[in-house]
Amino acid sequence: MNMFANHDYHIHTNLSSCCKDPTQTPDTILEYAVKNGYDSVCLTDHLWDSAVPGASKWYEPQNIEHVRKSLPFPKKDGIKVYFGCETEFCGGNKLGLARENFDLFDFVQIPINHMHMKGFVRPADVVSVEQMVQLIPQRLEELLELDLPWEKVGIPHLTTRHMFSEGDMESLLMGLDESRMMRIFDICAKRRIGIELNASCFEPRKDNPEIWPWKENPAAWLRLYKMAKKAGCLFYCGSDSHSSNRFEMNTIKQYLTEVVEALELTENDRYIIKAV
Repeated sequence: MNMFANHDYHIHTNLSSCCKDPTQTPDTILEYAVKNGYDSVCLTDHLWDSAVPGASKWYEPQNIEHVRKSLPFPKKDGIKVYFGCETEFCGGNKLGLARENFDLFDFVQIPINHMHMKGFVRPADVVSVEQMVQLIPQRLEELLELDLPWEKVGIPHLTTRHMFSEGDMESLLMGLDESRMMRIFDICAKRRIGIELNASCFEPRKDNPEIWPWKENPAAWLRLYKMAKKAGCLFYCGSDSHSSNRFEMNTIKQYLTEVVEALELTENDRYIIKAV
């Protein structure tokens, strides 16, 4: 396997409300890292900072005090275990982590496309491919206007099906304006923002495991990542695991090996968390 994918920077513990596996603990995660020969893992539970008004009912209990219950982490020579989070961006300047609290984390994932959260992340009146084609780059542009410590920020799952689960994802991905997206990725590259390769974005269809959408239409599913690479962005891998059975599957190796090869990524293209 390409040594690019020797880490996992997107793992949820049972502190995330969407994780229903009580065995998904820091100890289990460290065992997973040892078994697969990873040099580093990052725990990124969902988070909405209590210092920021406007949390949804789902997010409200998942505050900083809550996610810090996973600390202190177990240790193992040769493996770095980072403390991160996955917060939320709802557009404008509504970010679920206060600027002054970024220092509490080694790494902060900021998704812009959890569009299944209708009325919270996604405006209720956005219903068409055409509207989503405009909203996705708009959200990235709005995010990049904020004053943040960008070197510790990652943008996860750019092609998640949560972006438009009820519609034509491939039309959406192909409809995004290339020049506009390249301007966005140019900024990301200059600020050394990490771009995630998320295993769940490249898995086979659940109703037919013989069909891999990204392999059927790589022009659509790899399009944004190729733009990001052209702009000089750095990439990291994330399993987005919410349960230990994802560890048994080793989704990074199973789903991302061919993606890394298709994008011709090398160790020089890797984003590395640099904790202080």
